[in-house]
Parts: sequence; C-alpha cells; structure tokens
Amino acid sequence: MSIKILWVGEPVGSPGVFTLRYMLKDVIKNYSIDFTVVQADSCTNGQGLGKTHAFYLHKLGVDVLCLGEHAFRQLDIVPVLKKSNWILRPANVSGDGPGRGWIVKEIGKSKLKVAVVNLIGQRGFSRFHADSPYTAFDNIYQELKDCVILIDFHAAMTAEKLSFAHYVDGKAALLAGSHTKVLTGDEKISSQGTAYISCCGRTGSSTGVLGTNPHIAIKNFRFGIPVIHKSWHNDLELQGIILELSDSGKPLHIERIRLQCKEEFHA
Repeated sequence: MSIKILWVGEPVGSPGVFTLRYMLKDVIKNYSIDFTVVQADSCTNGQGLGKTHAFYLHKLGVDVLCLGEHAFRQLDIVPVLKKSNWILRPANVSGDGPGRGWIVKEIGKSKLKVAVVNLIGQRGFSRFHADSPYTAFDNIYQELKDCVILIDFHAAMTAEKLSFAHYVDGKAALLAGSHTKVLTGDEKISSQGTAYISCCGRTGSSTGVLGTNPHIAIKNFRFGIPVIHKSWHNDLELQGIILELSDSGKPLHIERIRLQCKEEFHA
C-alpha cells in the first residue's frame, strides 16, 4: 500500500488561511492523504506565521508547517518555535536561532519514518542571513540516513533550486521549491529516485500579484515608492503537489494540483 503526502503551496494572508479552512479537510479525504505539509511563510499578513494562525492550521489537520525568510517576523511565534515539534524554520539559519530545522514523523500504516527538512537559499534575501544549505544538508543527512527525506527548499532563484536538487539527488525523496509563489510545470522524478518541483505555488488568490492586491503592486513597481501590500481575495485556489511513496519510501508519482475554492471569501 502506498503513502500519499499533500504539500501545500504558501497560503498568502487571510485569503490563504480561509481557503485551507474550507478545503483542506475535503482534499485530505478525497485524495486519501496520509500526511500534510504546508509552506506557511506568508500566512500572517503575507509576512511570516503568527501564533494564532499556526495553531489554527495545525488544528485543521496540517502535520508540519515550514517557514522561510520571515521565520521570525511575527514575534509571538518565537516562543512557540522553541517548543513545537511541528513548526520548522530553515535549518541553515545563521547563528543559534530558536526552533528546529527538521523533524522525523512516522506515517501511514507501515509507520514509514519520514524526515521533513526546511532549508533556505542564500540568494535574494537581504534581510535573512543563511549558512550554506549544502553544508547544513550534509550534517543533517548523517543523522537521517535511515529516514525518507522530504525537503522544503525556500529559494528565490530557480537556478539555485535546480542546483541543490542535483546535489541531493538520490539522497532525498523530494525537493519541493517554495517562495516564488508560482506553481511550476516541471514536476518530475529523477532516475536516482528524487521527486522535484521548482515551486509548489500559493494558496489563496490565484490572481492579483502573487496573492496580493494588484493595484498596490502597480504603484510599487511603477513609481518605485515602498508600499504596504494587502491580500487579494479573488479567485481562491489551493495549489501544491501530491507525492505518492511506496511503503519503502520510493517516490512513485508526483502530481500538481490546482483546486478552486467554491466558498466566496468572507472575514
């Protein structure tokens, strides 16, 4: 019997959380999902993950939440990171940051040991200083050789994601790219047995500008004046991938999903 993992693209702001509220339970049921991971770095006002949203998503059925360059942006999440075994911040955070960068879970009837690893790229994040993800992975891999390794790689550049995918090829069962919030069409399983996609997309508005109000974004790019982005509530979707593993942890199938939310947004 195979194991199915749902990997959800970043929920952006309240529309993203709303979409999960009305869709996650049915998606888990309809696709016979055994384990759910959400890239949650844009949940709270598009910048990080607040404590309330973290516990709410966990209650909805999310098994692991991954973060990125906004890992410590919402200050009320910092004490939670210190104690939680279901929220991850990038394992290659520079210095001794609070929280953990990977976690091992037993999933499915076979109790397959799966390690979810959260890593971040080094290019394009001026406010977040990360150590080498290559060195971090090498150190983590020594501890997780008996586990099926699933990686959330939060990076701004596709080239950096592809390079890292080649580096972990045959060692990790999945490298799921995140941060760019555009669901890419390059999902594949390599000959060495690593499933890959450059970006799992976003959850919330499928229009706008990466889930935010397009009129505000236009002002930013047209005039070069800093703005406060706001969430966009139109055309809600749940985006991401479904990864099917064998009982031994070998990737069997990777599938992109774009599912429309039938519930109209309301606060």
